[in-house]
Amino acid sequence: MTTRSYAGGPTAVLPTSPAGSLRARLAAVLRALAVLLARAAVLVATPRPSRPVAPQAREFVDGALYEEGRLVGHVKGVKRL
Repeated sequence: MTTRSYAGGPTAVLPTSPAGSLRARLAAVLRALAVLLARAAVLVATPRPSRPVAPQAREFVDGALYEEGRLVGHVKGVKRL
């Protein structure tokens, strides 16, 4: 075991065994991953402004209703709106 002292703080006893070193590395990786996931969560949770939707072109010609140039339906008995 290694003893480290910090300025004005308590003395820490750190394990130097391979298992302890592995745990410390794994903990560091998990902390870094948590930071990345927190950033990703902020990006996902932030609402994006919606794109403006272009108005659809509708036409009524001789009883037929067209939308974007495609026939949608007929209105019987009506020639003009």
